[in-house]
Amino acid sequence: MQSEKWVGNKCHTTVKDFIENDTWREDYFSWTFVRNPLDRLLSSYFWVKREKYVFKKWHDELRQEHCEDFSTFVHWLNDANIEDDVLLKPQHLHITYDGSIKVNFVGRFENLSEDWSYVTNKVIGKKITLSHKNKTNHKHYTEYYNKELAEIVHSKYKKDFEVFNYENC
Repeated sequence: MQSEKWVGNKCHTTVKDFIENDTWREDYFSWTFVRNPLDRLLSSYFWVKREKYVFKKWHDELRQEHCEDFSTFVHWLNDANIEDDVLLKPQHLHITYDGSIKVNFVGRFENLSEDWSYVTNKVIGKKITLSHKNKTNHKHYTEYYNKELAEIVHSKYKKDFEVFNYENC
């Protein structure tokens, strides 16, 4: 029995990782889910603030020094290198290669139930209900942004807004 080559880290492997390790399969149905960058960043902020969350060693420093409030977090983000962090990395970098989207289907968090049903029906021939785990507890994301914060996030995630057709608030 031949073992499959493992690519990337434990989760959130990029299309680029698969292609450059010669393990990308065009004949497989591939999908991903994206989220409005403004909503995703707010959720990431609340996720990092959780004491039990330790994905990267520097998250402790981030929590202690840059998570006093959401505004402080966003201002830190303005100058931070986010491309190596799964929570903060722009979403398009997960699914593009040479400037084009390689996955067959891009679902939206905003339509999660409906889009997940499409994926499960396509992959296994039936719809499966998806439970919501790892939920952060906060108000609607638009209540946390003023014009300045929205502009910082928009500039940092400009390509995600464009590629996935999200509007800035």
